[in-house]
Amino acid sequence: MVGIAFLIPRIGSDYEKSRSIFDVAFSGKWGDFFEWPAMLCSVRIFFLGCGICLFLTAFEEFIFAYRKKTLTINFILILILVLILVVCLSVFFLIKGLF
Repeated sequence: MVGIAFLIPRIGSDYEKSRSIFDVAFSGKWGDFFEWPAMLCSVRIFFLGCGICLFLTAFEEFIFAYRKKTLTINFILILILVLILVVCLSVFFLIKGLF
């Protein structure tokens, strides 16, 4: 998933002005319909967040295998919060890029 996030091609002149995918996604303006660079960056943010969540899930399973239940419960809560934050952020940027 993280590899997919970095393999999505860069398009538009916004990449020349900024350095990160968050800058391009955040610089999208309301009212500019189908702003492709902002939309692609929001998709990249989504894939990057999903990749991080998959890594955290694997790490949580590793912790669970060693019977550290208190760490596992805390890690699951952090994982859920990270996933909710990434999905909300990427959906917001995608809607902002579309409309």
